[in-house]
Amino acid sequence: MSEKIAVYIDGENISWRLYNLIENTIKEFGKIFIFNIYTKKGSNDYENWNKISENCKLIKCQNVNIKDWVDGILIQQLKGDLKKYNNITLFFIISSDNDFNILKPIIEKKEKNIKFIKQNNNSSLILNGKIIIYNYEKEELKKEIKKELKDQIKKEIKKELKDQIKKEIKKK
Repeated sequence: MSEKIAVYIDGENISWRLYNLIENTIKEFGKIFIFNIYTKKGSNDYENWNKISENCKLIKCQNVNIKDWVDGILIQQLKGDLKKYNNITLFFIISSDNDFNILKPIIEKKEKNIKFIKQNNNSSLILNGKIIIYNYEKEELKKEIKKELKDQIKKEIKKELKDQIKKEIKKK
């Protein structure tokens, strides 16, 4: 059975760079009906999350001005959605902290499923105890370095070829 899914991302604790990975992982379970990201205006990732929210109709970027209220607003909205949308069968919470464990019995009491995707200290993403991706920051850095090296090598090869061509032209 394909699940009807609601997603809640704690944008204060999860990097915006993980958006595509998270979305693709969750889509394997069913169709996403609610996709909310919670972050406060002025935070490090706010602008990036905001850009993503402008490009995706499913995402509502919640503007929160007080640090500790991000988790509270996420919890309150999830509880409201649990009452309002009876068709949602699976709730995903994406965060690096344990503040949301209190929601598990509330959701299960309504005979719904809940899954947590957590980011641990070494930047691995974990879905219910199983590592989805290990240390994404190092992997992203490796990709960037490889790209920079490729670009640098291409420039050097082009320069060498130009120099060789100039030498050949001078000889003739």
